[in-house]
Amino acid sequence: MSVPPQDEGRSPGQGRRGLFAVSDTLPHDIPITDEEVRVLDAWFGDLLDELWGLEG
Repeated sequence: MSVPPQDEGRSPGQGRRGLFAVSDTLPHDIPITDEEVRVLDAWFGDLLDELWGLEG
């Protein structure tokens, strides 16, 4: 895959207005499986406990 060079004087997003549209078409509740919860807890459990002030 080839990526065109960027101008050095501007950030990647400058001058590109209108190329992307952001929309929220997700349902209010997004289902998550028990396996997904276990993976998230394994990777981020300590960090989330620290952020929420929980003692592990």
